Amino acid sequence: MYFFRSTPLLLLLSVLLVDSAPTPNLGCPPKSIRGVNGRRCFTVVPVRMNFEDAKTVCEVFEGKIAVKWSREDEQNLRSVALSLFGKADLKTSRAWSDDCTVIDLNTGRKESVKCTKTFPFICESAPKHLSSPSSKVPSGWTQPSQFIYKVQKERLTWDQAKEKCERENALLVTIQDASENEFLADYGLKAPTWSGGRVSKKGNFYWYTHEKVKYHNLEDDQSLDKKTCIAIVNGNWQPKSCDDRLPYICKRKID
Repeated sequence: MYFFRSTPLLLLLSVLLVDSAPTPNLGCPPKSIRGVNGRRCFTVVPVRMNFEDAKTVCEVFEGKIAVKWSREDEQNLRSVALSLFGKADLKTSRAWSDDCTVIDLNTGRKESVKCTKTFPFICESAPKHLSSPSSKVPSGWTQPSQFIYKVQKERLTWDQAKEKCERENALLVTIQDASENEFLADYGLKAPTWSGGRVSKKGNFYWYTHEKVKYHNLEDDQSLDKKTCIAIVNGNWQPKSCDDRLPYICKRKID
């Protein structure tokens, strides 16, 4: 049980509890910002609190004070936070970070301050993936966003893996940005795993689905030498012989 130093703080907590109730099928509270990779929710709290009280508020909501975020989230978080801080007349661009430091949202610089000082803050929590019967995630699949993913440990050639994914109304995984690549790295792909990436005879990377290449993580100096299928491991992309037998990952858009 948590004890707060002031009645206003308890009242604020009550308001946050009402406003932060998850909305079915969305995963994040309605007034929060969902990270671009779908794995984090950010809630901006435009109220000045000391470090311990701010930390406690975040913990009550099964979260923590946000201390870092991706480049893709940075601009959105900064603009929303500074807008709310301005509306609350807080006259600051700084917010609590870890271990009694504050971060300047304009510059990204951190500064150690006394824990008794008061600043607004941003809570970070994991989304709660709530699904209705019509959008139920099949067993063995993971849903971080509008797509679901499934790692298959069976070792197959690239063509066999492609066929197996298609039998499940899915495709060998394609990766659209650094955040999705980070998610797959966190997914625990510790051994090379087939993706839907290919390399043409001219050495150009492409997705076998022929969707537009918005991102890739292939090094320019990697030797291809008949290695024209792409495997991923720990976020790194590796050219492999398509006849190699590897695990694979399927990706499917959720209905």
